[in-house]
Formats: sequence, structure tokens, C-alpha cells
Amino acid sequence: MGLIDRIKKPIGGVLAVAFIITTYSLASADDYQEAKRRAEPAAVTQAEEPSQQPKTEEPERTYYDVPLTEDLQDIIIDVSEERGVDPALVIAVIEKESGYKPDASGDNGRSQGLMQIWRSFHEKRMEKLGAANLYDPRDNVIVGIDILAEKLDKYEDVEKALIAYNAGDAGAKKHYFSKGVYSNGYSRAVLKIADSITHTEKKDNEKRYKTHRRVDPYRRKASDARK
Repeated sequence: MGLIDRIKKPIGGVLAVAFIITTYSLASADDYQEAKRRAEPAAVTQAEEPSQQPKTEEPERTYYDVPLTEDLQDIIIDVSEERGVDPALVIAVIEKESGYKPDASGDNGRSQGLMQIWRSFHEKRMEKLGAANLYDPRDNVIVGIDILAEKLDKYEDVEKALIAYNAGDAGAKKHYFSKGVYSNGYSRAVLKIADSITHTEKKDNEKRYKTHRRVDPYRRKASDARK
């Protein structure tokens, strides 16, 4: 083999290697660009996914089938739940006390509004709650729920709380509790109303009625009610 042939052989090998490297580099560059091109739409899709996800709809509120507006029922439900009171119990008190009449008055005008509240006993409470007019349904139920929640917390018994709501703490103690009576016609009537209240559920502009029974945490067994 001549000198030229010996030189050509290494050069040829070098050229071959250079060709392979160049080809691989070009192929790698093409692969990178293709991968990048494919990745970009995917990234956009991922960025858009959160906005494309359907929003979770809040469940429709269920209203009571009673002659109270839905706006007022919203207030009753919200305030009752905030204070830990069964809204049905509040509505039952309203039915028993005033028959759903916001302008009702009793006790020679001293008991006023839906929940028949004595203004003279609750002036400070009304001021604290920002309720000025007991004949205003909103103001009345806000004050009434506050009173009922207070009685439930104090007595930890729904019937005793109802008796105290109706007769006052002093009256309840004097006429009932001191005699060992913890259930009366008023408390039983309110509970009966609360247990029988029907809900109205609005859906697709139609009304569906269903009886809704509930268990009150303060409710005692029937066998204990008259002890």
C-alpha cells in the first residue's frame, strides 16, 4: 500500500465518522424541534384545563311549605344554623305564637310580631342585634332566634327551653320546673308542628313536596318528658 493510500484510509474514516456525527446531530435537532412542537400545544391545553373544568353547582336550598317568603326563610335558616337551632323549630314557634302574622300582638300589645317578643324585656338584645322594629319580620326572627338559642343553651332540653321561651325564665321556674313539670301543652304543640312541617323543594320551576322529620339534640325520650 502506497503512502497516498495509507493517508486516504484514515481520512476516509474521519470523514465517515464526521458524516455520522453530523447526520446524528441533524436528526437530534429535528427530533428536538418535533418534540418541542408537540409539547407546546399540550402545555397550552394543560394551562387551559382549569378554566375548562365545569363549575360545581351549589345545591338548591330547600324551603318550608309555610306562608313565609323565601327571603325571610333564608334569614331564618342562616341565622338558625349559625346559632345551632333547628330552623323547623323556629318556624314551629312562629306558627304557634302568631300564626305567621307579622303584625300580631298579644298580652295587651306587649308581645309583638311573628315570634311574639316582649320589647320591654329585650331592648338591650334588640340594640345589640341591630333590630329596631319587632313588627318587621326580619328584625323579629333575628331577635326571636337569639332568645330561643339562649334558652336551648341554658336548659339543654328542647321542651324546657320552649316553656321558658313562652313563660319566661321566672314563670317557667315558678309554674313548671319547681313542680317537676318539664313538658306542657305549649312545648308539645310546638314539637308536633316542627315534626310535621313539609319542605318545598324548587327544581325546574316545579315544586316537590316531602315530609322532613328531624331529631333535635336536646329532645328527650317521651318517657322522660313528663318527669
